[in-house]
Amino acid sequence: MWGRFSASSGASSKLLLDRYDDQLLHTRFILNKSIRRELRRQQRLALGRMCDICQQRMIPGKDVSALINLKTGRLACSSRNVNGAFHVFHTSCLIHWILLCEVEIANQSTSSKVRRRSRRKNAAKCNGQDGQMKALSTQIHSVFCPECQGTGAIVDGDDLEKPNLPLSQMFKYKIKVSDARRAWMKSPEMLENCSTGFHFPSQYEEGIQVSEKVKPLKLLHFYRAD
Repeated sequence: MWGRFSASSGASSKLLLDRYDDQLLHTRFILNKSIRRELRRQQRLALGRMCDICQQRMIPGKDVSALINLKTGRLACSSRNVNGAFHVFHTSCLIHWILLCEVEIANQSTSSKVRRRSRRKNAAKCNGQDGQMKALSTQIHSVFCPECQGTGAIVDGDDLEKPNLPLSQMFKYKIKVSDARRAWMKSPEMLENCSTGFHFPSQYEEGIQVSEKVKPLKLLHFYRAD
């Protein structure tokens, strides 16, 4: 009686194990199939992803970059969304974008006195406050994401950072960066002591005193994710 019970239980156990192995193989096949499907989906998305600066495809395996705010330690896009999403661009395009922001900030600081004088003269013709807000609405105060205009600043509460520039102005800046990048690719400057990241104001610009020492704004830093 014991021997028959042992043999029959062993046979049933073997049958259960065989079924369990079949289920494992089937589950593994489904998982592998799902993984392959997800990988193909991600590859299709990667092939269709465009750089918002130059409007060209970002090829998988090539260098892409995102902006990070060094003061807050946050990605630039973090102030424009709450789900951790961020935008990536061609590294070369983003470098030219940072340099454009640097030049615009420097030009705005040197011409701020001229704008203040013009506002005083036009105070009788229009509302001074409205004119000031209109002038400030097209200014660049710091490097920001060219797609969502996030700066990575810390925003109180659940509020999100508001964009500072109109879409028409953003479009003009992107065209300017793309044209400058194409021009540089056609005839790059071969300099022994490269000045990338510096802004040298022209000595012929009115109202600008050129000093002997030119200090960089230090807006351009590089980090690599391992």
